[in-house]
Amino acid sequence: MSDSRRGRFAMTRSVIILLVFGIAATSLATGGKKPISKKQLPPAVLSAFTEQFPNAIIVAQSKEQREKKWYYEIRSKDSTISRGVLFDGGGTIIETEESMDPESLPHQVAEAVRVKYPKATMQHVASVKRGDHVEYEIRLLLGTKSTQVVVNSAGKLFKVK
Repeated sequence: MSDSRRGRFAMTRSVIILLVFGIAATSLATGGKKPISKKQLPPAVLSAFTEQFPNAIIVAQSKEQREKKWYYEIRSKDSTISRGVLFDGGGTIIETEESMDPESLPHQVAEAVRVKYPKATMQHVASVKRGDHVEYEIRLLLGTKSTQVVVNSAGKLFKVK
């Protein structure tokens, strides 16, 4: 094989390798969520959702694999509340994320955000529940820049995105 052919072959192989890694990185970055139809939800998941949230309207559903186990997310709307509920395949709720009015934040959470970001405006607030643990995801507008903070129920800011 000539040097020029070897060079083109090596370059082509490098491009293919980069594409494969790029696709893998993209699927990891999106959390590997795959949209599915309502019919593809396990019956236990759909039953648990409708029992827990009888007035909610399902707007989307997806599945994702974590540590070789499948989980199902149902996104819904219930009056003014947007909700995402993550279930295991047996219908057990793993996590619930619900939009909420910033005025409904616990005092210590709102105060912690006001102290750390005195000039910020709260754009969106959601409570995230995992078992007995509750935290709050708050999107802030700082001038023209948007940032998201996560605050635990005691008012400790522990994540800035």
